[in-house]
Amino acid sequence: MTLERFEAIVARLEARQKKHPGYYQFQVLMLALFGFGVLFLGVGGAILGAVLLLIGLLLTARVFLLKTLKLFILVMVFLGGIVKALFVRIPEPEGLILTPGNSPKLFALLEAMRKDLGVKPFRYVLMNGEFNASVVEVPRWLMLGSKRFLVLGLPLMRALAPDEFRAVLAHELGHVSKKHAGFGPWIYRVRHSWSYLHEQLEERGGGAAVGWFINRYAPFFNAYTFVLGRAQEYEADASAAQLLGPEVIGRMLVRVQLRERQLEERFWKFLDETAKHQPEPPGDLHAVMDRVLAQPMGLEAQGWLRAGLEEKTTCADTHPALKDRLEALNAVPEVPAELEVNAAQHYLEPERCQLLEHHLSERWKYGNLHAWSQRHRDFLAGGVRLQQLEQLAAARPLNDQEQLERSLLAEDHQSPEAAVELLRDLLKQHPNHISGALELGRILLMSLDQAEGEEWVEKAMRLDPVAASLGSRLLIAWHAKHGRRREVDRLAQTAKASDDHSRAMFAERNQWNPGDVLQPPELPEEVMAELRAVAEHHPGVWAVAIVRKQTRYRSSTPYYLVVAQGVDGGLAPDVARVLKRHDLEGAVHVCGERDTRFPVAISVPGAVLKRTQ
Repeated sequence: MTLERFEAIVARLEARQKKHPGYYQFQVLMLALFGFGVLFLGVGGAILGAVLLLIGLLLTARVFLLKTLKLFILVMVFLGGIVKALFVRIPEPEGLILTPGNSPKLFALLEAMRKDLGVKPFRYVLMNGEFNASVVEVPRWLMLGSKRFLVLGLPLMRALAPDEFRAVLAHELGHVSKKHAGFGPWIYRVRHSWSYLHEQLEERGGGAAVGWFINRYAPFFNAYTFVLGRAQEYEADASAAQLLGPEVIGRMLVRVQLRERQLEERFWKFLDETAKHQPEPPGDLHAVMDRVLAQPMGLEAQGWLRAGLEEKTTCADTHPALKDRLEALNAVPEVPAELEVNAAQHYLEPERCQLLEHHLSERWKYGNLHAWSQRHRDFLAGGVRLQQLEQLAAARPLNDQEQLERSLLAEDHQSPEAAVELLRDLLKQHPNHISGALELGRILLMSLDQAEGEEWVEKAMRLDPVAASLGSRLLIAWHAKHGRRREVDRLAQTAKASDDHSRAMFAERNQWNPGDVLQPPELPEEVMAELRAVAEHHPGVWAVAIVRKQTRYRSSTPYYLVVAQGVDGGLAPDVARVLKRHDLEGAVHVCGERDTRFPVAISVPGAVLKRTQ
């Protein structure tokens, strides 16, 4: 489903939900039952058909036996597709198990709040290392019934005051409260199940008929229930406000926003810098995070709050923006006072906190060991390459690709400002350099000069369809964050058109059809000499030619076909290295003796590189 269609459905249903909430919920219920009905009818019909055909196989005359057997096989394939789709196991959340024995104060709080809000007991209460808290309901077979988990993040507990953490719990429990949620929890679970089923079907495949239905029904059901999901966020806030007061919920929402920004600015960026200089990830991640969260937010908090209040509610997430949630609560957006005691210190025993911190840090360390070491190696290699390019720049002017590479390395090893300066130099020399314009726009858009960044991204988009696809998504995310729906709609259309253009272009360049127009290569003699030397180096190949394919898309950049006959499989990588060295686009095709395309290619004037037969 396209973004514009999704947003159109959401806008229409938001108006319906406000005007006729009962009618909208009835439609959601009917749509959910329709999905179940199709699945049950499919399973029942396929089983009944298989049984009848099996009986037919036993009773049918020999003359009809083969046809009946084929029909039986088709029905079984259809049934197998349904079963394959329905027996998708939704994974349970991971985390360290908390119990009343090891966390008595926390469980006393949970039990009291659970009874106040009319929530059934949880199968497990888990602690993980995320800055989040959630109630996770894992459906059983056919999305019927569920196992309920409460997942708490240790960083979130350390970021909030005790009453603010109670506000988080009240919000999450409000999603599944019998007193406030109606049939919302069931719809929430079904919505999640259809989305997961759709994702798994795309990854691992399924029956054609089942895939056709789920690929259409699941995105539509997700869009149709999106409004209900957003309404449930407001209801959960209201439910928590009834229990604890709107001022506490508002303070919690503001502090969560500020703490996320604090971690982003002071912890995650620090961690990335650490990866550059340290070969292994730290074993005390959560201890370091705790020290960061214990620091005063300072004067920066006012700026972070202003930025948070400027964000707009969009269709990217069912959670409303901070400003809208505070207005619904009639809460004043203020920077809260610094904490004296955080929720982890209040509700968890010190020994339990240290043990959780140690185990979660170890899990994170070994889960990120490969990615961390790869980042470290890439940084070291990038530093060596940057030094080489700087020495080369002192000896001679760099070409455009070397300048681009140097600027991107400077962003990582020096500063974004250094990269911007180098990219500006590149674009002064090559005003229409597509990658340079796109990268300069990206860096400026992130923090330095957003208006100029948008101009450079749009320039790159005008120059190339691939850049238009990348740039439109970059700008969509930026405009969506600021609630500019009209710009998002415009760019969504641009993205679709550029994606269609890019697919057609790549298809044209990755296929060689008998009807393609082939032209002489018209390459410099030194390039042709290198290609001839490569061809001669492979004695198993007895005929090689290079031609230029006439293209409809991106015709300003020539596309070359190197065609060969023989059995030496090492030709393709050697030819690819020559083409890359001279910044040429092309592909190698090894043809069979009866391939009718080969005689056409080798007969093009100036195309032959080698011919021994």
